[in-house]
Amino acid sequence: MKQRVELSTYSIIITILCLGILLSTIFIIPEIWWQIGWGGFIAILHIVCLYYMPLSIAADEHSIYINRSLKVKRISIAEVKSVRLCPPTMGAIRVCG
Repeated sequence: MKQRVELSTYSIIITILCLGILLSTIFIIPEIWWQIGWGGFIAILHIVCLYYMPLSIAADEHSIYINRSLKVKRISIAEVKSVRLCPPTMGAIRVCG
């Protein structure tokens, strides 16, 4: 059983806005060393996000697999102590429209 992780529209909009703000600061700063520093910061931020962002979740009779773009996290079912349903976050609740 494998299920793809769906990103909410809210998280996509916030990501695009934050990336736009970060990229726009590169062009506002006149010094080249600050531009290189901000560019490096944005690159490191994207690498960390790719490392932690789940793409899909799969399970078999022995393990749960969280598939990420750079790594697959394996959780043994024997290690799971409890499971509970979490309430929806602000990204999952319709605010407007």
